[in-house]
Amino acid sequence: MDLPNCWFIGDNLSDLEAEHSAGSKTILIAQGNQSQLQMSRLGIADYILVILSIAAQAIITAS
Repeated sequence: MDLPNCWFIGDNLSDLEAEHSAGSKTILIAQGNQSQLQMSRLGIADYILVILSIAAQAIITAS
């Protein structure tokens, strides 16, 4: 698997930690379970979005 070209989408920072560490690109679907400050400090998510369909657009645009 070509991890640097893989995408992982989750709604919790703990979902993204392993994938981010492995080198995958990550998208956090923010649903209010983490503060913006917490999300930005950790730098785990490449994108922080609120709508899943926008995540699909981000993947297409970045590929």
